[in-house]
Amino acid sequence: MTAPVYICGQEVTVLPYEEVPRVHVGKRLRCELAEHHEGPHHQYAAEIDAPYPTAEWARWSDDTRPEFGVLPDCDTHNGASDDDKAYCVLFEGHPPPCSWVFHDPAREVEGFLADLGISWQE
Repeated sequence: MTAPVYICGQEVTVLPYEEVPRVHVGKRLRCELAEHHEGPHHQYAAEIDAPYPTAEWARWSDDTRPEFGVLPDCDTHNGASDDDKAYCVLFEGHPPPCSWVFHDPAREVEGFLADLGISWQE
């Protein structure tokens, strides 16, 4: 049995500065990559409808401000049959592993509370 893979979860708040799109100011970002990953942190930021739907991602390091840009989707799936098939929700070229193996305790708690009809805001 393999050990669970948790998300990184590193957080940063987007402060107002010239290069940041105004819509993102004040957002709290939380890294969605696997814990102990190499390179910068990333979080999905928004869906953009430019000639076709695409994903905008925030990227930051521990000592830099978040930057925003479009990254292509990771098109990898887990190889399972139809009912159990899961696609990666990260971007192309992300550090391994793909998202379907992650455990995110904060989202699991949010889902549990939602099932009970409780809305919880961080």
